[in-house]
Amino acid sequence: MASRAAKVLMKHFPQTWVAEKDRAGLPARIQKILSRFGALLGEPEIFDGRGGDDVTAIACFETQQAAEAAVKTLLGADMRTSAEKKATGNRPPLESERFWVEIQPAKTFSTAVPPRAQPLQALGTELPEPAIPDESYILVRGFPMTWMEPQVKYLFVVFGGTSSVRMVPDAEFGHAARVILKDIGAMERAATSLNQTDVGHLAGISHA
Repeated sequence: MASRAAKVLMKHFPQTWVAEKDRAGLPARIQKILSRFGALLGEPEIFDGRGGDDVTAIACFETQQAAEAAVKTLLGADMRTSAEKKATGNRPPLESERFWVEIQPAKTFSTAVPPRAQPLQALGTELPEPAIPDESYILVRGFPMTWMEPQVKYLFVVFGGTSSVRMVPDAEFGHAARVILKDIGAMERAATSLNQTDVGHLAGISHA
């Protein structure tokens, strides 16, 4: 059976790679490094952290084996340029200067959006939809029942983090989460990127 695709999440790039004037070339730099381990599906995606200081990237390998090889080789590597090392007196790299990469399950893309205002059913009893402010949010459904707010928040680190995570009842999965990001402009992109991600038994993420 063919190996399934796998995403990798990356951060702690050299400062010269993420400087304003060099940011446009970051996807190509990442692709060049990762291609040594295997073929990629599409171009790496780049996301700015809060304030633009913590740049994160996601890339998808065609195979799990390639992703594992990349993580094994690159995790913790000192990615500073010679000039950056010299400027610090050739001291050992700080934790924030060591390349960080982690495998994330690859998504199976779906454009299905669950209804926003349908009443929930549990044990034959209709549960009224909890009142929430009239604002845009991301609905996360299908994650394991053992998950709480920290696990849900972790999904959105690459998109700048969350400002609000609210657990709500869900008839099919027991509970769901309504998420608002710190960067409201990243809401739709986060929902599209994470929808149908295979994390535990994650079933769907939609933008409402």
